[in-house]
This record gives sequence, structure tokens and C-alpha cells, in this order.
Amino acid sequence: VSINDHVVAALDTYRGRVFLYSNDGTLLLIFGGSGQFAGTFRTPSALECIGGNIYVLDPYKDSITRFVPTAYGQALMTASSLYQEGRYTESLELWQQVIRQNGNFETAYIGIGKALMGQEDYAGAMTYFRKGQDRASYSQAYKEYRKTSVQFLVAPVLIGIVAVLVVYGLY
Repeated sequence: VSINDHVVAALDTYRGRVFLYSNDGTLLLIFGGSGQFAGTFRTPSALECIGGNIYVLDPYKDSITRFVPTAYGQALMTASSLYQEGRYTESLELWQQVIRQNGNFETAYIGIGKALMGQEDYAGAMTYFRKGQDRASYSQAYKEYRKTSVQFLVAPVLIGIVAVLVVYGLY
């Protein structure tokens, strides 16, 4: 079920958990679970998103549980949405806010890395991909960094070679 244009919710009826994914398949959040306490389920059977809230039907408990995003969850979903829209600078600020609240959240480090890639800051992106343990994205950032570094060096190297050949030719 789509929460907004960029975040999708899925229900695991076996374990009673709700998963939130970005459109690119990145896992953002997991909440809920099996149990008798508030926010848990016995036999969840349906999930619906209305106005940013998530509702889960549990016929065994004869209840509908409403989940309202916390400030952390809202920042996370908004950061992901802004990135998907190509608004990298705005998403970067929110990903940094998410890291301030949860410094162990690898997805936020990867989000910062992707936002920096969108801004063509490949060296910075490599740093955050390393922190987020995303080897594939790190490799892509390294490739782009190396490509821009080589392009920067091509002109001086060619000028140096021509200068050496001219000097050699004169003597």
C-alpha cells in the first residue's frame, strides 16, 4: 500500500510487522510485531494508509490499530521522498537529522551518500557509503570520483608531454 508517491508499506501477516520501503526498494522502517500489547498484533490481516497514518486490522483482537509517524519517522520518509524527487540538498539536511537521532542507521548514511552523488560530491559520497556499508554504491562513487580526477589531470599531462617533445626537438 502506498503511503505517498515515494514510500510503500507492506504487512507481514505471519510475524505481525509493518515494513516501509522507498520506491527504489530501500528498507526504511519496521514496526509492530506479534503480541498482546499496544502496537502488536495477533493475526493482522489488512493494512491501509490514510493521510500519512497507517491502519492495521486485527480480526482476532477485534481491533484496528492506527500508527502515526513520529518526528523521526516523518523525517525519514520525507528525506526519502525528497531524494526520489531529485531535491538532493533538502533530502541531505533531513538525512543528517535522522543520523543525529539514530547514529547507527546505515540507511541514513546511504541516503546522505546518494544525495551527495546527486550533487556530484563523489569524495563525500564515498565517505558515507563506507559508513553505510554499501559496497556497490561506494564503487560507483569511486568510479565517478576517479573519472573526474582523471579528466582534471588530462590537460596538464598532455601539455607536459608536448612541452617535453618540443624541448627534445629543439636540442
